[in-house]
Amino acid sequence: SAGSGHRVNIDKRIDEFLKGHFDQYSSYFGNPLETAEGSQVNSYTDIMEDEQYDDLTILALRKK
Repeated sequence: SAGSGHRVNIDKRIDEFLKGHFDQYSSYFGNPLETAEGSQVNSYTDIMEDEQYDDLTILALRKK
């Protein structure tokens, strides 16, 4: 069970992509921490990461 002591850092570009394309984004990333100016990551609390056994790659194409 995740609590306020659990933190996840996400690259800002990936975070923006997830925010724009993942319908349940606010359910998982609802507790942002204040980010230092110039930081390349956004931090969230009350969420935990699972161990990653292999890479997950997302390919996104933008149509013109």
